[in-house]
Amino acid sequence: MSDQIPGAEGQGLPKPPEHSDSGLPCGPAPTQMPEMSALAIVCFILALLGIILLPLALVALVLGIIALIRIEASKGRLTGRPFAILGIVIPVFAFSVMGLILMPALNRAREQGRRAVCLNNLKQLSLAWIMYADENDSRLVNACTVPGAEGHEDRTKEPCWLYFGGDAWTREQRITGIKDGAMWPYINQLKIYKCPTGIRGEQNTYAIVDAMNGAMDSIPGVKDLVVRKRLQVRRPGERMVYVDEGKTSTQSWRVFYDRVSWWDDPPVRHGQGTSASFADGHVEYWRWQGTETIRYSRKRENSAPASWTPTSDEGYHDLCRVQRACWGKLGYSPSR
Repeated sequence: MSDQIPGAEGQGLPKPPEHSDSGLPCGPAPTQMPEMSALAIVCFILALLGIILLPLALVALVLGIIALIRIEASKGRLTGRPFAILGIVIPVFAFSVMGLILMPALNRAREQGRRAVCLNNLKQLSLAWIMYADENDSRLVNACTVPGAEGHEDRTKEPCWLYFGGDAWTREQRITGIKDGAMWPYINQLKIYKCPTGIRGEQNTYAIVDAMNGAMDSIPGVKDLVVRKRLQVRRPGERMVYVDEGKTSTQSWRVFYDRVSWWDDPPVRHGQGTSASFADGHVEYWRWQGTETIRYSRKRENSAPASWTPTSDEGYHDLCRVQRACWGKLGYSPSR
């Protein structure tokens, strides 16, 4: 059948298009061009701005996810998938970099908060230590944790400040040992006895130094230097009482008097030092100066104490500082 209009032979005129019942022309439907997703463009721009302003990056991340969901659901009617993906990836990258930058600062802030709690605990223990002496004719509390220690044979007159029988003690036994101690009537909150960064499983992390009515015969040449009464303490603002050891140790915390050597390991707590209280009631954080002091103690954190002698000038001064704070003086002539 010819496509030309009848009666128009030779003119080559085409037939007009046929119409459907609705009056619309018949034939193939025109192809619809995909539309760029405006949301994808917006989230991409916000992601770029979010590198400078992080709140915009968060908005871009949310919009990017929404845009990507809409593009996938459009079945080809919307484009801009790369922009939506970039709108998600850029904020994630920005947040990751910012997290790496802020993490050390956040850790320092958290550690400072824990250190503040530890110092407050030591303050409370130190005030209780003073109150005990004031109510017991100036007699200092027994600094040992095992009854019948050297110089403290009379268990009825000199109860330990707390009781600890060794690492084999269970949690319940440790708690009972604290409550049976001489300090419990003054400090009857378990949380005061433990530093927030104490070793897991410990119920007490503080110790009294040997010089403050501790064990008397273990360290050579100190029996006459052990203080029994608070009125005997000279320069109380310089004499250490409690130290944050990080765990409970039997007896009191020890350091040599007449030689350049540690007995108990120097505790490394709250960064690169330790917290301590003094006989006048004030508390301090001491930062160790010697890198060998820090390295040695961290290496042996969960080991039994072992005497050792520092080799560097800084390590030597760390030791001398602690010895003076514990004993009030040195039992030897310093060489550095």
